[in-house]
Amino acid sequence: MTTHSQGHTLDVVIKRTEQAVESISVDAPSFSDHSLIVSKPAVRLPHPHTGERKVQRSWRELDVDCFRHDLSLSDLFTDPPDNVDELFLGCDHVLLQLVDKRVPLRSVVIRQRPQSPWYDGECREMKWTTQQPAIIL
Repeated sequence: MTTHSQGHTLDVVIKRTEQAVESISVDAPSFSDHSLIVSKPAVRLPHPHTGERKVQRSWRELDVDCFRHDLSLSDLFTDPPDNVDELFLGCDHVLLQLVDKRVPLRSVVIRQRPQSPWYDGECREMKWTTQQPAIIL
């Protein structure tokens, strides 16, 4: 189908092989020597990424000052146990309780995407080191 007033095909619609087209029309040239091409895809392409549902905490959202404040008000500091075994059990209980309060577990979908060839171990390490929050208790 020609898209130019001189009979040439200068304008094209490019699509993926698996993408169906519901309709396509080529209007006659009017304001320029090119035709207007209008196409409508039949359906949306399937999402190429797969995902895995996991339960995790969003540690980036942890407000360290609030956590530290809550910890200072806990029984571990206000009324610590005399027995070492009870102290360890208390630590586990209080810390888990505070973490659940400040950074609750949530369900997320982790997408598996192919990596770009330039994204190597050095890039991964640099990204990891720049995204880690500094936690000082």
